[in-house]
Parts: sequence; structure tokens; C-alpha cells
Amino acid sequence: MATQSLSFHSNIPPTTQLEIRIACSNLASYDLASKSDPAVSFYFREHDNTPWVHVGTTETVKNKKDVTFMTPMHIPYHFAKNSFMRFVVLDMDNDNGKIDHQDFIGYVDLSVPALARQRVVEIPLMSSDPPGMKMDMLRIRRVANPGNIRITGTEVSNSKDIVTLGVQCRNLEKMDLFSSDPYVRIERAFGATDRFDAVHKLKTKKKNRNPIWKPFEVTLMTLCGGDIHTKLRFTVMDWDKTSKDDLIGSVDTTLQAITEQVRDFGSANFPIINPTKVTKRKYNNSGHLTIYQCNLQRAYSFYDFVSTGTEVCLSVAIDFTGSNGNPTTPGTLHYLSPANQYEMAIHQVGRILEAYDTDRMIPAYGFGGVFYGTQAVGHCHPLTGNMQQPEVHGIDELIDLYRRSVAHTRLSGPTNFAPVIRQVTQRVRHDHVDPHQRLLRKYSILLILTDGDISDMQETKQAIYEAANCAMSIIIVGVGTHDFALMEELDSDNDDGGSSATKTVGNGNLNPGGGRRDIVQFVPFARTAALGPDKLAYETLAEVPDQIARFAMMNGIKPRGSL
Repeated sequence: MATQSLSFHSNIPPTTQLEIRIACSNLASYDLASKSDPAVSFYFREHDNTPWVHVGTTETVKNKKDVTFMTPMHIPYHFAKNSFMRFVVLDMDNDNGKIDHQDFIGYVDLSVPALARQRVVEIPLMSSDPPGMKMDMLRIRRVANPGNIRITGTEVSNSKDIVTLGVQCRNLEKMDLFSSDPYVRIERAFGATDRFDAVHKLKTKKKNRNPIWKPFEVTLMTLCGGDIHTKLRFTVMDWDKTSKDDLIGSVDTTLQAITEQVRDFGSANFPIINPTKVTKRKYNNSGHLTIYQCNLQRAYSFYDFVSTGTEVCLSVAIDFTGSNGNPTTPGTLHYLSPANQYEMAIHQVGRILEAYDTDRMIPAYGFGGVFYGTQAVGHCHPLTGNMQQPEVHGIDELIDLYRRSVAHTRLSGPTNFAPVIRQVTQRVRHDHVDPHQRLLRKYSILLILTDGDISDMQETKQAIYEAANCAMSIIIVGVGTHDFALMEELDSDNDDGGSSATKTVGNGNLNPGGGRRDIVQFVPFARTAALGPDKLAYETLAEVPDQIARFAMMNGIKPRGSL
């Protein structure tokens, strides 16, 4: 049977692709002399505020109340989105195959994270009208027990591949007086359009016309959507401090072409072309781009772990320093009416992560303030007041606790990150990995919300260095409009692997086979707020699936049930 796939294109590359398979049992019969002729119409919705999109309909199976449909459905899976699926089961009496004027048997709605956590979900069908869907084209007969549906989600296998690329440029055109400051933005084409979206960026090499970047890893799904024939564009830019970056030129190719050249000749070489200069006399190119390394390797994916029992847990640390302003003054960062940036960030990131945590218990800490019942500034104070039980249940309780804490905390300083990072690291070491069976029980995300100041940079770098050896990642969200230069320094979106913290502190390796992981992601809230709530969740969580998979790979951890 032909696969039914979602046809719209998103600006956000998916974490992976899922194949959905459907079976039904004990279906109600609406035909007098025979069983029903069932089919399932499948719909997908990216998030709460988007419409349902019809992906496809399975084949019709004649006279069956227990049926396993052969037609699979393919959907994008975004870890940073709460997407939904709808399954509408029909009795197909008309031979034309259209879904209108058929008998409605029942339906279910299921979130994609719920399926991801369980891989197989079996639930009763509902006989009521699906919310938000016009049912006037269907014949509806209400029955008490319309039947059951079993839904299975399997990752498309090619999304597990990891691509390692090594890039260098030669003889780049001078864009400044004496040299250039190049960086490379790698983009992929989406669909049959001419639109390209960035999927990876190599950091700027100052005053260097022959830059060489160390090899980097990217998933096959992120790089080219799992299709080696997808067009890739390597855009070489010249960084400018005071003006818009200048285009040096670009290369259009495919991963297949790169792989073949590296296999046959040891490297893949391309002229860098600036389309605005090709008509100029004597113009040949703006330099050359070489892929000196291109390897593909199989790896366990984030979905392999989360679908076999690994939970993703959230811890939150909130900045209560005086630089946030008086919380009773409108316009300051902790002012509580309406919801401030701290609350919005907690809600937008937390609502994604709590779907992957069975007990939804969230440790909550504050730093930089004098908290209720204390006399001195706390640098890792449990907002519950109990270090042995710092957790609250769910995002709503966390926001309530935050609001109460604002009312009973004297903002002070300094701003120290290291104590709370070390506290969470200690909890992670205690119970996240089963050392005997080499299983990943949990993976923690520490969400630090701050207005930008930091007083213990060296201690924080050391704490991050130590945390890189544990099953955790750190997300820093900057609220307000402060200078976030120090937060950017802690982030590690560079080509060399490992964060600036792990590169400048310490001298050990995570394991004998590789360097320390990049575990820090910084996002300023104001930059994403205007783009909608989904954008903040994506910006903060986009790197987490790869960080989890990399932690497991570097420590020899496999998913439950794997060989």
C-alpha cells in the first residue's frame, strides 16, 4: 500500500519522521447483513492554534470488525512542538472512496508526544463529534461502544544516520581591505520550491582567506530531511562588525554528490560563485570550497530512547537579583500583571517537556535573592523552602509558586549560576543512568531564567564542564533587554565541538573516545517573543534530542530492548 505523507512544509526542520500504522478491533457494525467496511481517515495538527490537515485515508477492508490496515502514514515529529493526530474511523459504503456520505463509527485524538513515549497506544474510540470538525457530510449513528483502535509509531530508519562533514575554503575573495572574515551557512531546499532554510552554521574565522573548520556532526534528517538527493547550499559570508554581512558566494550540491567525490577522489571540491558577479568581465569564482571529510554512521536516536522509557525531566532556576527591578513597579521584569517574561518562558518551554515526564515533578530553585524565612542571599534556594523536596507538580503549580516567591523575596545579588548547576548535576548523577544495565532512565533539562548579569563566570564554566559528563543539558533564557554577552560566551554554537566553558576549563575527556559535549543553549526571550510561542520552544529545545543521543553514544548506552 502507498504511504500517505503530510504535504505541507514547516520552517522548522523536524527532529525525525514517524511512520504511523493503524489497527482496529471489535468495530461496531452498521450494515444489516454484514460487518462494517472500515477505513481510517487520518488528520494532523502542528499545535493548538493551527487547523487540522488531512494527511490521507487508509485502504477499505470489506466485512471486518478486526482489521490491521496496510497503509502507513508519515508525519514530521518535532520534539519542541505539542502536535496532535486525529483518527476518524468510517464504514465505507460508497465505492468511490471519498470520505463524505459514509457512516461515522468513531474517532480518537492523540498527541504525538504521548505516542512517542509509548510507541504503541491502544484506546477505545469515541462516538461523539470530533471537536472543531464539521460532521454534516457523514452519516452518524451513535453507539455506546464503537470499538478500539491501536496506533503504532515507528521512526523512519534513515533519520538515525549521522553525517560528519569537514569543510575548508581556499583563496576566498577579499571582502575587506586586506582579507575576509568568513563563515559558512549550510542550507537545505524544502520541497520543490527555491526556498532554502539554514540547518547549520560554521563559526567566523577572522582575517582568514583559507579557513579550515574542524569536522562537525549533524543528523541526516536535519541536514537533508533523510534524502541524500535534496539540494544543499553552502553559503560563504563575510562577517562585518558594524554593517550587514556580505555574500562571498555559494555552492549548490547534494549529499550524494559530496559522498561520491569524497569516495572517488578523497575530497569534494567546488567553485564558490557569487550570482551578482557572474556577468562581470573576467569573473571566474570567489574562491573554492572543499569537503575534506564526509562520513555517514548509524546511531541510536532520541526517539529510540524516549519511546522505550527514557523520561525527559525539567528543573528550573529563576534569577531574583536586584537588576530585575522592583517587582511592584509596572514594566520591571518580575512585575506580575500581566504575565511577565519569566512566566511566559516557563510556560512555553515547560508545556513541551512535561509531556515527556511521567510524574511531572519539577524542582524549582531561586538565586540572587533573600528568600522567605532566610537572612542571607541564597544562590540555590528551593522555592518550596525544602531542599529535600524542591519539586512541584506540573507547570501550573510552578508558576503559582513563582508568583508567591516574588511576593516574599527581597531582590539582591550577586548572580551566581554555579551553585544551582552543581545541585542539579548532583541529582542527575544519583538516579538518571543505571550503571549496571547501561540504561538511560532519565535526562534532565536545567532551565535557567536570568536578566543577563553573571558574577561567577569561571565557577560557572567549571560547573558546566563537570555537568557535560552527566545526563543533562542547560538552557539559558535571557529576559529583558540587558547585554547578554556573557550568556553568549557560555553558549557553544560553534564548529569545534564542546562549549566555550568546556574548552577553556579542565583537561579531561568525557570518555577515551571523544571530547566533551555541547550542553548549553542560550536564547534571548525578546528575540523570539514577536515570532510566537512555538518559536521560543523550538529555539531552546532544538538541540536537546541530539544532545541526548550524543550522551548515550559517547557513554555506550543503548535503548531498552536493543541488541
